[in-house]
Amino acid sequence: RQWDQDGTLRQKFVFRSAQGFLVPGYLEVPKAAKKPYALVLLLHGWSGGKEDWYQDDNYINGGVMRKALLEAGYGILALDAATHGERSNEIDYQHVNPFDDPKAPTQRNYFTFAEISIQTVKDYRRALDFMVERGEVDMNRIGLLGYSMGGMDSFYLLSVEPRIKMAVAVVPPLLSIGYGPASPVDYSWGIGQRPFLMLMGRQD
Repeated sequence: RQWDQDGTLRQKFVFRSAQGFLVPGYLEVPKAAKKPYALVLLLHGWSGGKEDWYQDDNYINGGVMRKALLEAGYGILALDAATHGERSNEIDYQHVNPFDDPKAPTQRNYFTFAEISIQTVKDYRRALDFMVERGEVDMNRIGLLGYSMGGMDSFYLLSVEPRIKMAVAVVPPLLSIGYGPASPVDYSWGIGQRPFLMLMGRQD
């Protein structure tokens, strides 16, 4: 699907993940942008979805941020993380934070947090491969903005993806026993010499 709107062109695309899941995403570009244009990956938080970046007044002001990037001349790319958004079919259309009914079976999710992050990181790498094939993006000008879980995933992505040149991680939970092998603090080495900004809350 394609939206030709005020000053931008947005396309929805779907590709097959390395695990075989279908991954939906949005690519939006300012019409005035000269090719090849710089690109910012937008990674949403836990229980959110790519649509968070299309709502101005939500808890992350996602639409405000997206529009500011577009107005500055950047293209943006946003995917639904594994089990989130349009990918809820991966957990039988449950919400990732389901209501705990004491009369219902105890099974709730089918993936660990680490598995969800690993799948999402692979999906963004595959999306970058798609951008290479399109030939419209300056692959030396790739940035990343991640919120909460998306901020956590930025650590993992930077550890394995040299095409990302800088990142902003907003309130990423850095250390939790519950994350198992997916605590971002254990992947801080992956940032290397790249510009990296963390926006943190005192109580977060």
